[in-house]
Amino acid sequence: IRLLAVSKGMAAEAIRALYAFGQRAFGENYVQEASAKMTALADLPDIEWHLIGPLQRNKARAAAARFAWVQTIDGPAIAERLSATREAGQGPLDVCVQVNISAETSKSGIAPAGALALARAVGSLPGLALRGFMGIAAFDYSLFGMVPFGGVNIAVMYGLGLIVAALVLALIYMLLC
Repeated sequence: IRLLAVSKGMAAEAIRALYAFGQRAFGENYVQEASAKMTALADLPDIEWHLIGPLQRNKARAAAARFAWVQTIDGPAIAERLSATREAGQGPLDVCVQVNISAETSKSGIAPAGALALARAVGSLPGLALRGFMGIAAFDYSLFGMVPFGGVNIAVMYGLGLIVAALVLALIYMLLC
């Protein structure tokens, strides 16, 4: 198990302190905010940056150059742009297809019905390495209120050789409270 520390809104020095305790993977929502932190923390050799927020097409080149992971692929256009702008010498960019598993209008991601087709398209692009799906469930205090992974068949995902990186906020809340 690897822990992804969500560092959006945190100062570079706070990230440095967490790094000193052994944390290596950090998630950021915004390319511009992350770029400033990446520059400030460039002396940390094995730090790994994940983009976990929605990606605008005009920021795709910067994301492809600076991040190790983009976990928010929600359509073919952004995937194609990342693929086209990833430098060959960097190796493939690890990516996840973001699925809007609870159909919330406030959340990004592709509808579950289109997730597998998008995953197949993303998986065929050079410069990208499809690693799985990412979704955020609706916040709910009851385990029974949790939304299943949006009707996307888990067996099919494993059949495609994909991992599932679902951020199930309701379950995390229940475990911590």
